[in-house]
Amino acid sequence: MATPAKQQRTDEDNNTDVKGYIHNVSPMKTSAKSNIHYFNCIIQSDRTTFSEVVSFSPDQRTQFIQAADRKTGVQLKRCNRKLDFASPSGCKYLLSRGSSVDVVKSLGFQSKNPPSNKTTEKSISDALEEAVGSYVSIRCKVMSLDTSTDTKTTKSGRQISLRNAVIADSTNSTRLSLWGNHTTQLAAGSSYTMTDLAVKDYDAEKFLSTSPRSTINNVEELLNIVEVRDNSIQIEGKPECVSVTTTYACKNCRTKFDLPTTSTTYKCTNCSMRQLVNAASKSTTLKLKLETHPATFIITGIVATNFLGINDFIGITDPDDLEELLFTKTLCITLPTPTATTASELTVSQ
Repeated sequence: MATPAKQQRTDEDNNTDVKGYIHNVSPMKTSAKSNIHYFNCIIQSDRTTFSEVVSFSPDQRTQFIQAADRKTGVQLKRCNRKLDFASPSGCKYLLSRGSSVDVVKSLGFQSKNPPSNKTTEKSISDALEEAVGSYVSIRCKVMSLDTSTDTKTTKSGRQISLRNAVIADSTNSTRLSLWGNHTTQLAAGSSYTMTDLAVKDYDAEKFLSTSPRSTINNVEELLNIVEVRDNSIQIEGKPECVSVTTTYACKNCRTKFDLPTTSTTYKCTNCSMRQLVNAASKSTTLKLKLETHPATFIITGIVATNFLGINDFIGITDPDDLEELLFTKTLCITLPTPTATTASELTVSQ
């Protein structure tokens, strides 16, 4: 039996070279755990072997794109080879700033596309019939698109942008949540093919969401689109119960922290960086129960930010003061559907 040291040398090679053709270069991404920027792609090292490549050197991405577009052979030098059964070949290559990319004139085999693991294209109606957590591909038209992006904080403390759209085809319409780099890839009125969208469920309603592996491409305008119905409702009344919660996150690593009661600065327990408290990332969530309705409604993200930016609430940061002020107002909550509990808009009734 191999010793642990020998086993590691078999499974990993910290200074190896690989030759091949480059395929499927991704956009720049950010690690959820460490905020490190990277991109990935596939390298074809012979006629039938395809392996994942992850590069932590953003400067290399232009070379990879050119090699993929021109079908030019390359040699990746000083890579870290690791076992990875999610990679088509069972291993992947990690590149750092010490790795290099050189052009190879001849490889002795032809470039061909990697085996596709894309999902079969479905209509929106069929896509929404899939189980939550499934991945689907669709062809659709963008009927509307939020004019601004929201910012969400993940469980790891990382902040990521969110933008919602309404999409439709000849069978149905639905909400589409766009995350990260995908928030800038759509235009209202244009048609697209979208692959590897995740089926989600929130407020008892299914919708679609981009995933890290999603791709979006323009197509000719789709015709015979279904009419998109506005199912939103408005509920008006005075608050019966209110809750205002403000959370803070480190400006450097996005780790959440409790607001200090005496100091104007805070030293992050995760990255050890000290910062001004008023410079930290802040998000506020409101929970409201109105006298006119039994449900408790949630107002968060850009909806909460917009509401707290109106006249009477400007400059008030203490949650207790905000709660007291809310009891003096008659509020109007807009919900995207009759069964939803997360508001799409909150205003003060005139």
